[in-house]
Amino acid sequence: MNSVRFAFAVSMALFAVPASAQSAPNFLDGDYWSRQSLSLEQEKVRGLLENGKVEAALARLAPMAERGDMWAQAVLGAELYKRGDVRALHWIEAAATQGHAPSALFMGAAYANGEGFDRGRAIARGWLLLAARRGDRVVIRDGHRMMRALPRATSS
Repeated sequence: MNSVRFAFAVSMALFAVPASAQSAPNFLDGDYWSRQSLSLEQEKVRGLLENGKVEAALARLAPMAERGDMWAQAVLGAELYKRGDVRALHWIEAAATQGHAPSALFMGAAYANGEGFDRGRAIARGWLLLAARRGDRVVIRDGHRMMRALPRATSS
């Protein structure tokens, strides 16, 4: 399993997503978002996604993400990733930049493996450290595990 998929698997474990859905991040399920106060618009999007109305959810997520809504950026990135859409990395990075720990964990893995970005150990390490600072114990543990596994030969 490559590190990007590993990061998503870690995110899935963090959000208690069933193993059958672990091909892409799901920032809607589990403990993380249950501790967050979602706006009315976010609740509407969540309901659309839970009812399989992905197109309608994407139509609502895009403007929210463009306005800087971290939740929308993470969820939009995850939904676009499921479709193999290259815009997914942009939105996951935007959420990570705002401090969304699972998104930062994903970015660290993406830079470590050069998936969507030029490979860079220093940049990967920076994202993983951000994830550790912002995350709970699962993100911290797995971020440190990924940092130790970074290839030494990777350029900075």
